[in-house]
Amino acid sequence: METRTITFPDGNSAQAVLTPINADVATIVTVLELPTPRAVLLLNGGASDMSSAEMAQLHDLLRAIARLIAGESITVIDGGTRTGVMQMIGEGYAAAGGKSPLIGVCPAALVSWPGGPTDDHLTPLEPHHTHFVLTPGHYWGAETETMFALAATLSANAPSLAILVNGGSIALQEILSNVRQKRETIVLRGSGRLADIIAATVRGDIDPPDDEIATIVRDGHITVFDIARGSDALVTLIRERLFQQPIAQALQTNENKMSAFNKFEEYKLFIEDTARFSERRQTVTNTYITVNSALLGLITFLVKDAGLTDWWLVAAIMPLIAAGIIVCSFWYRLLATYRQLLNFRFEQLEKMEQSEALRGCHEMYNLEAQRFFRNAPRNQRIGFSRIEVRLPLLFIALYALTGIGLAVATWTVSQGLLPAPVIRP
Repeated sequence: METRTITFPDGNSAQAVLTPINADVATIVTVLELPTPRAVLLLNGGASDMSSAEMAQLHDLLRAIARLIAGESITVIDGGTRTGVMQMIGEGYAAAGGKSPLIGVCPAALVSWPGGPTDDHLTPLEPHHTHFVLTPGHYWGAETETMFALAATLSANAPSLAILVNGGSIALQEILSNVRQKRETIVLRGSGRLADIIAATVRGDIDPPDDEIATIVRDGHITVFDIARGSDALVTLIRERLFQQPIAQALQTNENKMSAFNKFEEYKLFIEDTARFSERRQTVTNTYITVNSALLGLITFLVKDAGLTDWWLVAAIMPLIAAGIIVCSFWYRLLATYRQLLNFRFEQLEKMEQSEALRGCHEMYNLEAQRFFRNAPRNQRIGFSRIEVRLPLLFIALYALTGIGLAVATWTVSQGLLPAPVIRP
């Protein structure tokens, strides 16, 4: 494993290591003399296809992040080149007087540096980074495996967070790696391309365009941040995720365990009560089906066997049809109310699953909602209550057709247009 010191024209110097294939990450950490981090931040994405106004807004956000990095001594991992997000964060880090490691990971064959390869087609390294890991490979993305092995090692005993800005196919693979390492990712909505696609999918504005984004939304811990909210709000969010949450959890470990137990008991009771509530809805449906079956049976008896003829038959059956329609209207309103109440309960169960007290649980209701509702095409969404609530409407249509058919049939017989039916004794 070759190491070297890179000195840039502005006087900044960085420690670099050229890694072989399948390099041991622990050795990389030792060779670069990386300190134990207080927190780790991964920057993923780029700044392609952004307007000048969007670039100015992004520049302000990244400068604010750089000041936070410098002030809180956060270890940063990014692509390390003098382009887009990496350049903005490097310049902001230097302006803020950063001292913590700013580590760039990129393929050695694609970058240039003072004293190294200088071909015009190579991308220069960003001169304010403190460390570089130069990996094997002749294409962008070859560095991803090493980058996330390094991230996993450095964040083993420290909180970590990822931020997605803009991004394309390489950033997509990086976000999938964050998902696999169970690292929360803040997606900057409004920065374009991949970030906006993921944000729109998380918000339910669009269906997942492919399986990889569906996996990110379904399995990842994604927080969408609208860049229009400004730098102060973003810095507050990052600080909360990296420091306030972990510190609060550490200080209240015992209380949280008890709280988690109490929350779990509450969650369990809530599930049981929701199940009973759903059973009551089913009982209501069964009762109304029985009542409607009895009404329709009585109507069938009057038409077929009661011996009523002409308008006497209409006079006897129309009140039953009216009663059936009224019963079905009450049934429909009751089912609609049950549906609203059950949806509210399921929403509360999803929120309980996402609470700190239940962190680490399987989140069945969230997974079910994402798989069969939010991320499913509209024509494939499963919802028994949607079908059930149409049942009263079906009975109302049946009653209406019966009444209309009976009236038309009676009129045609009374006018002699059809022979009267023969009533068998």
